[in-house]
Amino acid sequence: MWYVPPHRWTPDFREAAHRHVIQTDQRKWDYKHQVLATRHMPPWRVLLWVKFMEAIMQLRPQSLWRLLTHHDLSIRAAMRWYYQIGRRVWPFEIWSFLFLDQRQKDGPTLAEFWGMSQGSEEARENYAESQPLPAPMPEVI
Repeated sequence: MWYVPPHRWTPDFREAAHRHVIQTDQRKWDYKHQVLATRHMPPWRVLLWVKFMEAIMQLRPQSLWRLLTHHDLSIRAAMRWYYQIGRRVWPFEIWSFLFLDQRQKDGPTLAEFWGMSQGSEEARENYAESQPLPAPMPEVI
């Protein structure tokens, strides 16, 4: 299950390069949309499991108790805001999945869709950033 989009600069790209893309709309390449096909599970079931996990996390007794009794009023207000947003987002996400999103049954592979991995470029940049800067040159008068 890939809800984390495997962009070309991430280590996940090389691991998933052979997988088929089902969501070619790049605006949907975020953590809220399934972008790669799964071998043994249709997209509707992936959505169902993700929503189930979200519900388990948000409706835990400890989480609900904290929402009602947290000593810091600003944190309690932030939690209430988060729950209110969630109540509006869930129906929209399900509606979008059913009627707005256009998934492909047999899309291109990830490598065909995005091209070559940029992982080596990222590694070079990280290596360069980890090296100490050279000492400044003395000023000549």
